[in-house]
Amino acid sequence: MPSRLKKQFFYTIIVWTVLLSTVELGFRWLFYSQTKGFHTSLSVQGNTIQEGDSTLVFKNRPFYLDFDRKFQYNEVSMKVEPGNVSMPAKANNEFWVLLLGGSAMEGMGSNKDGEWLDITGQADYPWNESIPYYLEKYLHKVYPEKKVKVFNTAASSYTLGQSFLRYRELAKKFDFDFVVSLDGQNDPPALQNGETSIDYMKKDWEKRPSKSFPASWLLFLTQRSAAVYQLKQQFFHWRINRRSEKNIEDSFPRRKFWENQPILAFNTGKNDEGVDRAVASYFSSLEQFDRELRSEQKNHLFLLQPHILFRDSTRVGKKERAVLSYFSAYNNDPVKNNFMIKQRDEWRKRFGATDSQFVLLSQADTLSEEVFVDYCHLSSSMNQFMARFIGDKIVSQVATSTNQPN
Repeated sequence: MPSRLKKQFFYTIIVWTVLLSTVELGFRWLFYSQTKGFHTSLSVQGNTIQEGDSTLVFKNRPFYLDFDRKFQYNEVSMKVEPGNVSMPAKANNEFWVLLLGGSAMEGMGSNKDGEWLDITGQADYPWNESIPYYLEKYLHKVYPEKKVKVFNTAASSYTLGQSFLRYRELAKKFDFDFVVSLDGQNDPPALQNGETSIDYMKKDWEKRPSKSFPASWLLFLTQRSAAVYQLKQQFFHWRINRRSEKNIEDSFPRRKFWENQPILAFNTGKNDEGVDRAVASYFSSLEQFDRELRSEQKNHLFLLQPHILFRDSTRVGKKERAVLSYFSAYNNDPVKNNFMIKQRDEWRKRFGATDSQFVLLSQADTLSEEVFVDYCHLSSSMNQFMARFIGDKIVSQVATSTNQPN
């Protein structure tokens, strides 16, 4: 290469290095201004919302801040008001309630896969529109002289077994007075002989798109470059926001379409030993969790998460009818349906309708108000209903217990 061309090449490299460094510095400043005071970092924000965990398989990533600041995860992976990332020390006059479960308890809106969001328009709920927030407000009214704190440690996709392990982990550090679990929807619908629920979730975790190219490469860049991170986030949120705006502008065409489609019969398939093993595994986890809480003399409440499979179609409005119709056409999985039906039947056999600590939540099947915004996630009004329902159960149980708010 001639000397002149070498110099041009060298200077071109310098110019591009300076230019890209300047751009990156600009985006670093933007990132700093967006996250100042929230105790997070680019390596956290540029990563997945959940991280691997040797005990739990995965958990919410500590300090992760929602891009729209709807919520944040604190130092121990609990969903909190943005910026409120440190766990408090418990005072003598405080009554602490721990909430466990999956994405419905955590505060997820309509699933963004498929057409759920196009039917309902329900985005994920901010921290102050979720069951835990409404529950804390409700308990403050019930116990005006007490200091009640509700902690949301639910995580998307968690099984009952993971919730149990999560409780064990937190109970070593913190003293909770009441424990509530809303679980059952995410448990494996079928297990192979000798397979455990944790085995199943480990395989599921390894199959996540973030583990494979191109997502894995993109994550490598977004954790290290504020420019790549910002471009990725802005594009993602533009696409979601545009999708929502278009649905509103066009008066939700997919909702109108599914409102007029038939609700198909639910497919339950044939008897499956794998389903039976999964049901047995679920109740084994439930029994073990209950025994441990009783041995620790912890007041507690187990709730079987409602599902649209059991919804009374004569009680739904147009929007929820569209959701039900879409579910019957595209999520009508015979194995999953069979699991949930057997799970419910076994729950009834074991606990009936009057057990104060094991509640089926069959009320959700026949409510006249909107319940579901997809197959299992709840409407805003249902979040408030659930908070009141859980609150009343806590008050009732505490009233007959020695473990009362001081």
